[in-house]
Amino acid sequence: MGLLWVLGNLTLSNVTWVDEATATSQQLAYINDAGNAIIKVDNTTTVANGSMRNSIRITTQDLYDYGSIWVMDAVHLPYGCSVWPAFWAKGPLWPNDGEIDIVEGINLMNQNQMALHTLGECVHQTPPDQKSPSGNLNCSTGTGCTVRESSPNSFGAGFAAAGGGVWATQFDISGIYIWFWSRPDVPSSFSVGNTSIDISQWGPPSASYPVTSQCNLTQFFTSQQLVIDIALCGDWAGVPSIYSSSCKGTCYLSNVVGPGSPTYDDAYFEIKYVRTYTVSAGLPIPPIRHLGQCGDDAHAGYCRPGHEVVRRRREPPRGHHRASSLAALVWALWWW
Repeated sequence: MGLLWVLGNLTLSNVTWVDEATATSQQLAYINDAGNAIIKVDNTTTVANGSMRNSIRITTQDLYDYGSIWVMDAVHLPYGCSVWPAFWAKGPLWPNDGEIDIVEGINLMNQNQMALHTLGECVHQTPPDQKSPSGNLNCSTGTGCTVRESSPNSFGAGFAAAGGGVWATQFDISGIYIWFWSRPDVPSSFSVGNTSIDISQWGPPSASYPVTSQCNLTQFFTSQQLVIDIALCGDWAGVPSIYSSSCKGTCYLSNVVGPGSPTYDDAYFEIKYVRTYTVSAGLPIPPIRHLGQCGDDAHAGYCRPGHEVVRRRREPPRGHHRASSLAALVWALWWW
């Protein structure tokens, strides 16, 4: 399995994205005794003023087109002053091909923030079935069109104390939809050993971005790659007015510089799995939110056997999902 590790940083964060050899030798990316993937900031090195702290960014080499669902089950998310983690998706040509922020937060936030970013004008019209409140509505601005999670324990120390949780993202020609469940509320369809998902049991999404007259998302989003990274400071977490609202001192000097522990002891992902579910390419694709129709005569064969499958209404699911810890994904580092 070939790996590509490249360096770069466009968020102005105070990190060095390390290569595979460094990540391995410094134990910044590994599988723990529980079989979960650990992805973390270096917390063992004393960093001198003017230098950067080592961190990780990984990107799937696979691309996922319309008609796919992405699921991440995490036990712990990075948090703390200066810390800026994200689980997101991007097209091959960023930012032209769109960006979907599924998990993102900074410093001591206790609520996850979801967002879409488009290169052209796109205005989010909050639909009635969206559970969480919208923030900025213009997806083409720097912040994107944001939705702040309203369910408790979606980020920070509260997320870890609750045992983590699960996110599911539907990337579809009808729109982009993101669900979150804290550990006690995770649907049974995500149980270990299940070979399908039943989206009809999920209820309304936390963030709902349907295609509308003010934003035809298919004009702005191509096939997407999944990305996991941890930045430090930069042009969100490190903005003085934002940083000082919850943290003391200055972002870089009070955190990045000096010893890594205890400052970055909580700056790590612990991920049980990332799963992708897709529909066969080249066929008419009904909205996945209504894929009970997938087994009807009119849609027979749209779910790909031997690959990720979505539960059918009239027949048992065929094939197996491609589900694993992050260790089984093809990891690559790209220019940020």
